[in-house]
Amino acid sequence: VAADLGGTSLIPPLDEIYNSAHQPGFLKQIFVLTDGQNDEGADAAVKLVASKKGFARVFSLGIGSDADRQLIEGIASEGGGVAEYVQPSTEKIETKVLDQLRIALLPSLLKAVPLDTTN
Repeated sequence: VAADLGGTSLIPPLDEIYNSAHQPGFLKQIFVLTDGQNDEGADAAVKLVASKKGFARVFSLGIGSDADRQLIEGIASEGGGVAEYVQPSTEKIETKVLDQLRIALLPSLLKAVPLDTTN
């Protein structure tokens, strides 16, 4: 399938990922790479990611200068992941993706666990 350089609709693929089978007790790791904006608006994607915090961690990579910063930073922040940006003319996308994969492999918590201070 050839790219048509048109809009980006993140809601359908995110819904598909969130509704797919998952391993109980483990967070899904979602990586969003985009060079533009979300057709439904940044707020819609951020709201969806925020509503699914307990199911997945979302990392985002904005490619080029037209990537929507509100979208990139919002979904990573609400999804407990990391937002990154890359300028393909001067940086390698692979380096940024590998950095995010390394972070995704680190353990994460859904909520803080109190320290045992009785010792």
